[in-house]
Amino acid sequence: MLHRIIKLVFSLLVVLSLLAGCAPAAVSETEAPLAAPATEAPPEPTAVPTQAEPDVVQVGFLPVLSMSPFFIAEAEGFFTEQNITYEWQSIETMADAVPLLAAGTLDVSAGSINSALINATAGGEAVAVVADKGYMNVGYCPSGAIIGCSEILTSGVLDSAETVRSLTYAGNTITTTAYVLDQWLNENYGLSINDINTARIPNAA
Repeated sequence: MLHRIIKLVFSLLVVLSLLAGCAPAAVSETEAPLAAPATEAPPEPTAVPTQAEPDVVQVGFLPVLSMSPFFIAEAEGFFTEQNITYEWQSIETMADAVPLLAAGTLDVSAGSINSALINATAGGEAVAVVADKGYMNVGYCPSGAIIGCSEILTSGVLDSAETVRSLTYAGNTITTTAYVLDQWLNENYGLSINDINTARIPNAA
């Protein structure tokens, strides 16, 4: 009987030792694996704004002093500020620019008011006056003037309506300059621009 009890106890010890060997070893707190530190996601690259291509404006150009504001605006950086660049297209008169504006060949032009411009705006063409480049006011120095050589001014030719009628005047008869000339002729000689000879001189001259 005792022999059987000893054998049973021995069997239990063997079983318990086998179970203990199969169980996972306890991990101490000091041996516990450290969690990897959390890493922040790298910031997304900031998008660099790209400069848009500048708008190219086709400008009708007259080689006259009143076009100087264009060059002043360029020197002051106004065109660059608005991301605008321009290309000159040479014209002889503002009247020549009107059909080019209506057709879209020109984007903008500057010059005096003339019959072609008035007819275009009144007829519903794609032309509009959007800004004032200069004006003439009573009592102030006008932007237009009548110029003659010193020989004519001192020879007495301008003393007579007949001699004034015989002269040839350079200018365009459909501009505000022609209006100034017509007023001068009427007030001083009783003549009109239709009474004199006019000649159109190209700007290149």
